[in-house]
Formats: sequence, structure tokens, C-alpha cells
Amino acid sequence: MIRSRVSIIACSIVVVVIAVINAGWLAGTLIAGWYMAIAPGSAACRLLRVPRERAIGWITVIATSFSIDAVFTESMVYAHIWTALRGFVALVMFTVLLVVIEATLTRRRHRARFSET
Repeated sequence: MIRSRVSIIACSIVVVVIAVINAGWLAGTLIAGWYMAIAPGSAACRLLRVPRERAIGWITVIATSFSIDAVFTESMVYAHIWTALRGFVALVMFTVLLVVIEATLTRRRHRARFSET
């Protein structure tokens, strides 16, 4: 599980750059696959505040990631707008959006906690 918001956003930027300049090399494909298996689920689990236990946390992150990947792919295929690059960029944008929402909610919780005291 990627625990840091900054790490998720940095990985997102790096992976989009690699995907855009990918000339069919294996390393780019492996990095994109790793991202798709870990990052969306990490962002979603952070937002939903899933407990970070070792094995259960990883299983939840990977299952959530693949579920999000499938929803994006199927939605874009049914809309007849799917390409690998478009799907990947949409997935990255969604992941970053989840991180931004989680950061905003966390700030609001902290402000509410400190204003009570």
C-alpha cells in the first residue's frame, strides 16, 4: 500500500510521462501494470480509511485497484472511446482526484478538531 499522498501523486506523474513516451519497451509496461495494481486502490483505501494491516491491507488494495481498473475499462469500451492511453490517463486522473479529496477531507477534520478546543 502506498501510504503517502505525495508518493501517489509523484508515481502518477512519472507513470503518465512513461506511458506517453512509451515506445513499446517492457519496462514501461511493467511500471504501468504495477501502478494499475497498486495506486488506485491505495488512494481509495486511504479515502475510505481502510485499516492498514499487513496482509489484509495489501489484498484490499490490489482487489480495489483491479475493480477500479475494470470499471474504467468497461465504461470506456461501452462508450466507444477506449484506447490504452486514454484509459490509463483517465485512471491516473481518477487516482489523483481521490488523493485530493482525501487530503481536503483530512484538512477539514483537523480544522474542526482544533476549532473545538
